[in-house]
Amino acid sequence: MPNESNVTSPVTLISAGRSGTSLLQGIFRHHPDFQTCGETISLVIRGYFAAEKVLPFINNEQHRTDEQRCGAAVRGMFLQMMPSEEKYWFHKPLGAATIGRDLSPASDPEGYRAWYWNAMKQSFPDGTFITILRHPCDVILSRAKWFKEKHEQGLAKICEMADIIADDASPVSVAVSHKALVDDGEAELRRVFAAIDRPFHPACLKALDVAFVQERGKPFRQKVENVPERAAQGFSNRDRWNEIDKSILTDDARGRLDRMWAKFGQEIDWP
Repeated sequence: MPNESNVTSPVTLISAGRSGTSLLQGIFRHHPDFQTCGETISLVIRGYFAAEKVLPFINNEQHRTDEQRCGAAVRGMFLQMMPSEEKYWFHKPLGAATIGRDLSPASDPEGYRAWYWNAMKQSFPDGTFITILRHPCDVILSRAKWFKEKHEQGLAKICEMADIIADDASPVSVAVSHKALVDDGEAELRRVFAAIDRPFHPACLKALDVAFVQERGKPFRQKVENVPERAAQGFSNRDRWNEIDKSILTDDARGRLDRMWAKFGQEIDWP
């Protein structure tokens, strides 16, 4: 995927699963100057964690800190496993909250978030970090179909992800609006590419003609025949929001999600 000239500077998508991440990956995949890769969370976070564990048994270097060496180890794996000549690269290391439960005590979420963001920034010191904002109710319903989660389980996971993105240490600086992609995809993509200082390419719009299915066991990508009606055909579940027990949308949950959206100047239209 990367090469020596760009390995430190990927576009990194940080978000909860089923929030439009596959759509966004498809957009970058259609860009002729980008190489893309999907699920890289284990390579980054477990790789960094493993390097930390090994370093005490390796001679110290004088010109690099241990953190820098761990970050270099992660980049080395990317260079060896996914070399490419494209000018830019994009990846989506989804599952930060889930993998955190394996690596960090559940009693210290703040400590994990600090460690997680340090690992990300040491691994990609020149990187651009982005997210995608899709209405939480849509995400809850989509996760229920895809992961077979109860609604309260899905809500808990997207709240954990919101805490990570809204954390003071978070370098996530650009948010893509899922709704804006549906309403006026080209305008939203031109805004986003300008914000991340990468050139927009019209080929990216091809990804907007594809709907990603909501259930496993079906073709993952399906052509959308009537593009103007995509919002009513799988891009939004607004007509099903009443299936969610509103009692799970507690003040705490709403507050955590509101805080994350507010970081990007957006508000959630709660039911």
